[in-house]
Amino acid sequence: MAPIEEFLLDDEIQQINKIIKDNGAVIINVLTLKKDIKEADRVLFVYSRRFPSCYFMEFAKFNKMLFCSKKEKNSWLDNRDELYDRYVMIDEKLQFNLVDEAQRNSKKNGRKLDE
Repeated sequence: MAPIEEFLLDDEIQQINKIIKDNGAVIINVLTLKKDIKEADRVLFVYSRRFPSCYFMEFAKFNKMLFCSKKEKNSWLDNRDELYDRYVMIDEKLQFNLVDEAQRNSKKNGRKLDE
């Protein structure tokens, strides 16, 4: 599974929180094997103890991105449109092509990317 255990230690997460600006975010690629899929929820849990807003975006069955910020009410449920627009902008600028990949996967699964 990724991230490695060291990135799940409370002291490490606290240090990450300290170096991120108030309007910043931490983005973690969470990869699991089929047998470890519930481990992704553990990553969300440990980061949500130090960051008030955390949510997953799924890119493949066993590949999720965890987005966490210091900003209150900045979760996908509270701020979906703005967060999605920022995500698309960053994806285009950095040429990650995550939007394209997510759209391909969502078509396979029969759902829209922004649902």
